[in-house]
Amino acid sequence: MTSATRPGRVSDNYSPSQEPGREHPDRLDARLLSIAGVCVVGAMPSLLDTTVLAVAQRTFISQFHSTQAIVAWTMTGYTLALAAVDSADGLGGPTVSAPSGCSWAPSSWFTAGSLLCAMASSIPLLVFFRVLQGLGGGMVMPLVFTIVAREAGPKLLGRCRRCWAFLCCSARCVDRSWAAG
Repeated sequence: MTSATRPGRVSDNYSPSQEPGREHPDRLDARLLSIAGVCVVGAMPSLLDTTVLAVAQRTFISQFHSTQAIVAWTMTGYTLALAAVDSADGLGGPTVSAPSGCSWAPSSWFTAGSLLCAMASSIPLLVFFRVLQGLGGGMVMPLVFTIVAREAGPKLLGRCRRCWAFLCCSARCVDRSWAAG
């Protein structure tokens, strides 16, 4: 059974322009740029989280009376969970990340994971909560890409992706600068 015939799935060659009555802009207008900007701001915590944690490693070692080898699992667990969910979510395409009534779930999951990390009383708990946080963070990027793709339409998707890549890379550079200073 192909993905096009499975219930609840869209075809692999899905395009936002296939939505009936859907008008897409012909150029990057203020509305589309504001939607993309809000998406960047919403994805920023999951983009910056690994650097924040890299800076906190020494504090974790002293606060939890642990070693670097153990504390490093806080970053490793987060990154592995982020990558696993990001990859799996990408396979689902627009059906998994479709902006719907539950489009708030990834950000909520990430925020709940952050709160649990703040309350962790031991390094094993912190690692576990970081994995939970990574699962939520991994769902954020595909959701954001889907929102921007649906709003941009097929003609502007390439330009929006380039703007998105520039903003994400800029966020990483600014993050590294703040962490170093």
